[in-house]
Amino acid sequence: LFDSNVGNHFDSSFEFVMPDGSHMNKTQTVTSLRSAYGYDPKFKTKVIFKSFRKVEKNTYLIVYEERQVDEGRKNRRLSVAIIRRDVKSDGLKWLHCHESPIEQ
Repeated sequence: LFDSNVGNHFDSSFEFVMPDGSHMNKTQTVTSLRSAYGYDPKFKTKVIFKSFRKVEKNTYLIVYEERQVDEGRKNRRLSVAIIRRDVKSDGLKWLHCHESPIEQ
């Protein structure tokens, strides 16, 4: 089930750089996630974690690879994310994500 509070997982200053170089802020990212949810029931994604390190108190740099099958097309991307632990909610907030395509 899609998380109706998905926006709560992103910091208000969140920035997302897509594999094609386009840029989205938090509002645009949340809107995109909501509109894409469920459009392809065969969509699959696999996340392979590469590294995880603390950069300062409660803030982490995460590198992971995504392997996706979208409408029968396969793609891979390397993602770098900065995530902060939100002490109030004891959850995580995404601050930034940058995705780069990996050639097949």
